[in-house]
Amino acid sequence: MHYHSVRLSGPKEYLTLLKTGEERIFSYHNDEFNQVYHVLMFTEIRFSSVKGNFSLYATISSTDRSNWQREFVISSPVEPKDLEKMKGTVQIEVFLPDDKRIFRIDSRKNQLLQKAIACMR
Repeated sequence: MHYHSVRLSGPKEYLTLLKTGEERIFSYHNDEFNQVYHVLMFTEIRFSSVKGNFSLYATISSTDRSNWQREFVISSPVEPKDLEKMKGTVQIEVFLPDDKRIFRIDSRKNQLLQKAIACMR
Protein backbone atom coordinates (compact mmCIF):
# COMPACT_ATOMS: atom_id res chain seq x y z
CA MET A 1 0.00 0.00 0.00
CA HIS A 2 1.28 3.46 -0.93
CA TYR A 3 -0.34 6.60 0.48
CA HIS A 4 0.55 10.26 -0.05
CA SER A 5 -1.17 13.49 0.91
CA VAL A 6 -0.78 16.97 -0.58
CA ARG A 7 -1.98 19.97 1.41
CA LEU A 8 -4.29 22.26 -0.59
CA SER A 9 -5.30 24.95 1.88
CA GLY A 10 -4.08 24.76 5.44
CA PRO A 11 -3.65 21.55 7.41
CA LYS A 12 -7.32 20.55 7.21
CA GLU A 13 -7.88 20.58 3.45
CA TYR A 14 -5.83 18.19 1.35
CA LEU A 15 -5.86 15.52 -1.32
CA THR A 16 -4.55 11.99 -1.09
CA LEU A 17 -3.40 9.40 -3.58
CA LEU A 18 -3.63 5.78 -2.48
CA LYS A 19 -2.48 2.64 -4.26
CA THR A 20 -3.34 -0.88 -3.15
CA GLY A 21 -2.35 -3.53 -5.64
CA GLU A 22 -3.45 -2.26 -9.04
CA GLU A 23 -6.16 0.06 -7.67
CA ARG A 24 -5.43 3.79 -7.46
CA ILE A 25 -7.72 6.16 -5.56
CA PHE A 26 -7.76 9.97 -5.51
CA SER A 27 -9.49 11.60 -2.51
CA TYR A 28 -10.33 15.16 -1.47
CA HIS A 29 -10.48 15.73 2.31
CA ASN A 30 -11.86 18.72 4.19
CA ASP A 31 -12.06 18.84 7.99
CA GLU A 32 -13.32 22.44 8.14
CA PHE A 33 -16.85 22.34 6.72
CA ASN A 34 -19.42 23.70 9.14
CA GLN A 35 -22.30 21.87 7.52
CA VAL A 36 -23.09 18.38 6.33
CA TYR A 37 -22.88 17.92 2.57
CA HIS A 38 -25.02 15.25 1.01
CA VAL A 39 -22.96 14.46 -2.04
CA LEU A 40 -24.79 14.07 -5.33
CA MET A 41 -24.47 10.87 -7.31
CA PHE A 42 -21.35 12.28 -8.95
CA THR A 43 -19.25 15.19 -7.72
CA GLU A 44 -16.85 16.69 -10.27
CA ILE A 45 -13.19 17.33 -9.48
CA ARG A 46 -11.74 19.28 -12.42
CA PHE A 47 -8.02 19.46 -13.15
CA SER A 48 -6.48 22.21 -15.27
CA SER A 49 -3.15 20.86 -16.49
CA VAL A 50 -0.51 21.79 -19.03
CA LYS A 51 -0.65 18.12 -20.09
CA GLY A 52 -4.40 18.21 -20.78
CA ASN A 53 -7.47 19.14 -18.75
CA PHE A 54 -9.64 16.37 -17.31
CA SER A 55 -12.21 15.64 -14.60
CA LEU A 56 -12.64 12.89 -12.05
CA TYR A 57 -16.08 12.10 -10.71
CA ALA A 58 -16.27 11.18 -7.05
CA THR A 59 -18.77 8.49 -6.19
CA ILE A 60 -17.84 7.70 -2.60
CA SER A 61 -18.33 10.07 0.29
CA SER A 62 -17.80 10.02 4.00
CA THR A 63 -19.80 12.65 5.84
CA ASP A 64 -19.86 11.37 9.39
CA ARG A 65 -20.07 14.64 11.30
CA SER A 66 -20.18 13.26 14.83
CA ASN A 67 -18.03 14.76 17.55
CA TRP A 68 -15.39 12.13 16.92
CA GLN A 69 -15.21 12.36 13.14
CA ARG A 70 -15.48 15.80 11.54
CA GLU A 71 -13.95 14.90 8.17
CA PHE A 72 -15.57 15.20 4.74
CA VAL A 73 -14.09 12.95 2.04
CA ILE A 74 -14.93 12.29 -1.60
CA SER A 75 -13.01 9.71 -3.60
CA SER A 76 -12.61 8.52 -7.16
CA PRO A 77 -10.65 5.81 -8.92
CA VAL A 78 -7.85 7.27 -11.03
CA GLU A 79 -6.35 5.77 -14.19
CA PRO A 80 -2.66 5.87 -15.21
CA LYS A 81 -3.51 8.24 -18.12
CA ASP A 82 -5.08 10.68 -15.63
CA LEU A 83 -2.04 10.43 -13.35
CA GLU A 84 0.14 11.38 -16.32
CA LYS A 85 -2.00 14.46 -17.01
CA MET A 86 -2.08 15.27 -13.30
CA LYS A 87 1.71 15.86 -13.37
CA GLY A 88 1.16 19.26 -15.03
CA THR A 89 -1.67 20.40 -12.74
CA VAL A 90 -1.93 24.15 -12.22
CA GLN A 91 -5.45 24.27 -10.71
CA ILE A 92 -7.95 21.91 -9.08
CA GLU A 93 -11.67 22.73 -8.75
CA VAL A 94 -14.02 20.74 -6.52
CA PHE A 95 -17.72 21.27 -7.33
CA LEU A 96 -19.77 20.74 -4.17
CA PRO A 97 -23.56 21.16 -3.97
CA ASP A 98 -23.42 24.71 -2.54
CA ASP A 99 -19.79 25.62 -3.03
CA LYS A 100 -16.93 25.49 -5.52
CA ARG A 101 -13.46 25.09 -4.04
CA ILE A 102 -10.61 26.35 -6.27
CA PHE A 103 -6.96 25.56 -5.55
CA ARG A 104 -3.97 26.97 -7.41
CA ILE A 105 -1.13 24.47 -7.50
CA ASP A 106 2.15 26.33 -7.05
CA SER A 107 5.58 24.81 -7.71
CA ARG A 108 5.96 23.51 -4.12
CA LYS A 109 2.58 21.75 -4.18
CA ASN A 110 3.31 20.46 -7.68
CA GLN A 111 6.55 18.87 -6.44
CA LEU A 112 4.62 17.07 -3.69
CA LEU A 113 2.01 15.98 -6.22
CA GLN A 114 4.72 14.70 -8.58
CA LYS A 115 6.28 12.69 -5.74
CA ALA A 116 2.89 11.15 -4.88
CA ILE A 117 2.18 10.32 -8.54
CA ALA A 118 5.58 8.62 -8.88
CA CYS A 119 4.58 6.17 -6.13
CA MET A 120 1.35 5.28 -7.91
CA ARG A 121 3.07 3.44 -10.78
